[in-house]
Amino acid sequence: MNSVPWYVTAFHADYIDRYAHRDEEEAKANIDALLHWLPLPRAGATLDLACGAGRHLIALHQAGFTHLVGLDLSADLLRRARRRLRELEIPNVRLVHSDMRDIGFAAHFDAVLSLFSSFGYFADDQQNAAVIHEIARALRMGGTALIDTMNPPHVQATLVPDEQFDLGSRHVQIIRRLTSDHRVEKRTILSHKGGQRQEFLESVRLYRDDEMLTMLEQAGFRDVHLAGALDGRDYSSSSPRLVVIATGGSPHA
Repeated sequence: MNSVPWYVTAFHADYIDRYAHRDEEEAKANIDALLHWLPLPRAGATLDLACGAGRHLIALHQAGFTHLVGLDLSADLLRRARRRLRELEIPNVRLVHSDMRDIGFAAHFDAVLSLFSSFGYFADDQQNAAVIHEIARALRMGGTALIDTMNPPHVQATLVPDEQFDLGSRHVQIIRRLTSDHRVEKRTILSHKGGQRQEFLESVRLYRDDEMLTMLEQAGFRDVHLAGALDGRDYSSSSPRLVVIATGGSPHA
């Protein structure tokens, strides 16, 4: 049995190819939609938590943010982010190789953003709650936390159990299922023409709105607001996303 957590093996360099449709253009549209209704301070310190290859960092820079930090556990994706930032001549973006349960900053950020379903990776609720406590510790008093997650009722209503398509010279099969412990599992099987086969697992804990509110309150957040997408629409059970915005920060500045 493989004891290595799925998130250690899933985010290597080929992750970019498997998620080619999640590109810089989409990231720019997401950030533009977000900033239309959420007035984040462009001159403040902003953390992109689980920044991957840096597509949202690029969009934030293009929107005028001047003090950006990206944190990710994948060395491969951080190398890709560093190269892309260099290609675009984007200066002064700090990239940090770390686990999101160990952000390593205290009372530093004006905003912490967790985008594209990067919350709920860990095996139990205590570890996932630890991420929220780390976000609270990393924020300055009055700072903003935004967590963009899957909306459980929407996932349950729209889940596609089996999907197949060709990606270049590879055949892709994606198998999805909901587990009894409230996770959505996605198994991606890549079949190459030469017979080689690769398999990747993703497993994310789905949290209801009330569960998210409880975790945020326990971490000391206040003024919690829910949106149904990054464009700020009202949240309902049929919303495509569950976006949580909260005010918090460490008292230990």
